[in-house]
Amino acid sequence: MPTKQRQTFMTVADEEIFCELLAKRRPGLRVLDDNVWPGGEPVVRSTISQCQTAYAFLWDAAESPTIPTFVDTHGRLCGPASGMVVEFSRSRYAHPNLLLAGRVAAGWMDADVPSFVSDVWKVLRKVCAQKLISTVTGENEPMFKAGADAAKRSKAGEIVLKSRNTEHYFRAV
Repeated sequence: MPTKQRQTFMTVADEEIFCELLAKRRPGLRVLDDNVWPGGEPVVRSTISQCQTAYAFLWDAAESPTIPTFVDTHGRLCGPASGMVVEFSRSRYAHPNLLLAGRVAAGWMDADVPSFVSDVWKVLRKVCAQKLISTVTGENEPMFKAGADAAKRSKAGEIVLKSRNTEHYFRAV
């Protein structure tokens, strides 16, 4: 299964811009609040920032009108984590001034990149264009990008950017 992913630092302001630009390209955009739901229906939000969980799943309902679901052994409704959706693991604050990286990831079955995934990446490259350097090595970190607001706040010393899983820190340049 081909995959694509990017580690990102996005504030709520960056998430809003990302959703706005993606919705312009994809009017059928829906934002699923996680991919496991306690009720009988998927929880759909207008934007990523409205999600109550750390995970949003981006779905183009115009391209794929229905999403496959199943009920797990706990009675929860479960939806896909890849394929017709793109996973958006949200950046989160560990402390008021420490922003942990999020991730945008996609996986698909065909050899060609689905057009929805291509559009998500076009918008992602536009919104998260800010380069980051490692505070340890001083070198560019191409797998990590920041949104304009996160980068501005990093440059101003308002927030520190950190990998979610390792003791690796970044700053915007």
